[in-house]
Amino acid sequence: DHLRIISMQMGGDLGAVYRRLVTAVNDIEKRIPFSHDDRLGFLTFCPTNLGT
Repeated sequence: DHLRIISMQMGGDLGAVYRRLVTAVNDIEKRIPFSHDDRLGFLTFCPTNLGT
């Protein structure tokens, strides 16, 4: 895997953490397309992460 993206903050606002994570992932994917298969999901060199 080349990227591991983590979003954290103090408190319990999971919605804000998730929105920030989604925004970051979308911004990265605009510049660097992710490998994706319709049947297998997101592709990676690590077979244990296939489809995650």
